[in-house]
Amino acid sequence: MMKTKNLVIALITIFFLCSCKQIAQSSIESDVEKLNERCPVRLGSIDILKKVEYKNNAICFYVTEEEDKVDFSSLTPEQKTKAENSMDFKRRAVGMCLANKIVLEELNNITETMADEVGLSFRVFVKGETSKGVLRTELSWKEIQDLKSDASEW
Repeated sequence: MMKTKNLVIALITIFFLCSCKQIAQSSIESDVEKLNERCPVRLGSIDILKKVEYKNNAICFYVTEEEDKVDFSSLTPEQKTKAENSMDFKRRAVGMCLANKIVLEELNNITETMADEVGLSFRVFVKGETSKGVLRTELSWKEIQDLKSDASEW
């Protein structure tokens, strides 16, 4: 009898946890779809957010950038990898998306609990408008929260 009771409790717990994750994913998907409907969005003087989608527990931002300073196609594979993995590029790429008023309006419903539940991350694909070269980077929800915390301490 005790084993059956424990099994029932375990099954209910698993069902509840799965339901919470599905609800969080559904809410994030809805917010991302609303933002995508507002694209294209100018993120600054040289960046345009063309598309946003939610896939594999990541919000993916697709940005084109005028290449007045760097021609992405001229980067060697080593330079490209170094750029994509540098924290400076990660902060700049994710920051330009998350600092935009329109982006914030649509994604402000995503709570820390929801993000933790699905293991949310942010991926940014920056495509050179002329060269069509692409730089890609990713930050986890925790890394973004750490950056916000570091900034608030300054």
